Amino acid sequence: MKIYRKLKATQHLLSPKTRQLQKQLNLSLISQATSPILSTTLPIIITVIMTVFKLKTDGFGMVVSTTISWMTVLNPLSTILFVSQYRRTIMSAFKVKTYNSVNPLNDSKIVNQNSRERNLPTIG
Repeated sequence: MKIYRKLKATQHLLSPKTRQLQKQLNLSLISQATSPILSTTLPIIITVIMTVFKLKTDGFGMVVSTTISWMTVLNPLSTILFVSQYRRTIMSAFKVKTYNSVNPLNDSKIVNQNSRERNLPTIG
């Protein structure tokens, strides 16, 4: 929290790229901090509540053990999802094209160019 306040106070000294990277890092760290709550603590609390109230729990143990084992997957996955450079690297490893934001004013040029390449009628 101290780091966040310090960065907020000195925000005018940071470049936009630094602020963007810090935001991505914060999102990733928050996600990694909450993933144990979702994948381990919550299922265990539900199991205890179901046991206390003597509710039927057939097969619920499998769900709990499965969610606990997913914690090791959630932390790296959150980093890949929230940090754009990691996401681009993973996508390029699987040969998935990633696109930057497209200017809506230039969409017709893109459509027309693609239409010409495929011998389709052009728009506009």
